Amino acid sequence: MRKLAILIILVATAAVALSQQMPMPKTSGPPSDAQKAFEKLKTLTGSWQGTVMGSMSVNVTIRLASSGTAILHEATGDGKRPPNHEITMFYVEGDRLLGTHFCDGGNRVRWEGKMSPDGETIEFSFLDVAGDTRGGLAKDMVFTMIDANKHAIVLNFIAPDGKSVDVRGEFQRITPTSSLHSGNKRLYDGGAMMLLLSAEKTPEEYYSFKPTDADSSFGQMLAVVANAQFENCSAVLGEKNSRPKIEGIGTSKADLIAALKGAFAYCGRAYDGMTDASAAQLVTFSSPMGPMPTPKQVLLNLNMGQNAIHYGNLMIYMRLKNIIPPTSDPEIQKQAEKFLKKEHRDK
Repeated sequence: MRKLAILIILVATAAVALSQQMPMPKTSGPPSDAQKAFEKLKTLTGSWQGTVMGSMSVNVTIRLASSGTAILHEATGDGKRPPNHEITMFYVEGDRLLGTHFCDGGNRVRWEGKMSPDGETIEFSFLDVAGDTRGGLAKDMVFTMIDANKHAIVLNFIAPDGKSVDVRGEFQRITPTSSLHSGNKRLYDGGAMMLLLSAEKTPEEYYSFKPTDADSSFGQMLAVVANAQFENCSAVLGEKNSRPKIEGIGTSKADLIAALKGAFAYCGRAYDGMTDASAAQLVTFSSPMGPMPTPKQVLLNLNMGQNAIHYGNLMIYMRLKNIIPPTSDPEIQKQAEKFLKKEHRDK
């Protein structure tokens, strides 16, 4: 057994070495129309998120396969309905660009693709189908390249009753960093919402409440939150913080809520405007140890951390007054879930 294993390793090693020494076959002459269309499809490799038929969210992954000789297109919906990891393989065969679509219904449709003269559209037309078509079949498919980060599709689907339906969708490219920045903004908005709801749920008579004489009052803590948004985010935005500090002592509930809304809207601009280039830029952060040069993204993360700490303190104040904090309120949780679902559909 040991000799057999050694022999297999030697043969495999020799095969790898031989393949590295042998040059890859080169095509002579200019690329064919099929090869040009295939190269155009390659520009779509990456992750995409889009909406189909105006309401259905679909994620798409497009990647090279088989040493770059094929393109794998995988589409996944919300998990409750198709597509469910539905794949299509695109490849060049002779002078034709072909696609094989593995339908969720259990059939396999073959298409032939042609690129428009302007190179912005690739239309795949039906060739043949194998397998069960009782659940319908995808007859044709058209890719339209809008720009480097956006494309649209139209899939002509033949329903089980024989009716022809055009399924339309538009997709936006997802990059790790763009997802990171938009994710940070959503986290910031979520934290801001909980702070605002805390301010709104708490009766004004408790705004002067403090657990001990050494603590800040409920109203003062809200003022600290508002002040921090202007202080931290003005540095990120490269603007002078000209807002007078809110003390929170004797300030009405309505005024503090208005101040919070204005502060969160102002600071939201910093999160919305964050890019790869600006995230690493240094700004001066007024820390307890004195001014510190800090990357913009780090300062925004610190700002979210401070907001979370303040919300945790406010939760204690509310519990001491028998008020259910927003994150423990079932009704608010239902509203938040509805909001997040709507936001996801809109995207």
